[in-house]
Amino acid sequence: MSDRIRKLNHLIQHEIAPLLLQEIDESQFGLITVKKVEVSRDLSIAKIWVSCMLNPQDFEKEANKHVYKIQQALNKHMYAKKVPKIIFKTDDTSEYVAKIEDLLEK
Repeated sequence: MSDRIRKLNHLIQHEIAPLLLQEIDESQFGLITVKKVEVSRDLSIAKIWVSCMLNPQDFEKEANKHVYKIQQALNKHMYAKKVPKIIFKTDDTSEYVAKIEDLLEK
């Protein structure tokens, strides 16, 4: 991964977190965390991996309802020639870890 993409990943992660809190009701999903951002090599798409405490399946649907407002706000906040199109994905790593720990205890 190039240094430019790494910096853009970090910048988008830093900018998108407050935008998510503005657009999405946190009480419905609990703690919302932006885990990781992956920008494609051609800088056209940014996959944003988000985890939440409650209703992770519903969160992805809710985030995609507000994706256009969040994209517009991100375009205004970032000083880049090309701002990637954002796509939200739920990070289910914690659920996977819980399953593995449960299996190890048995």
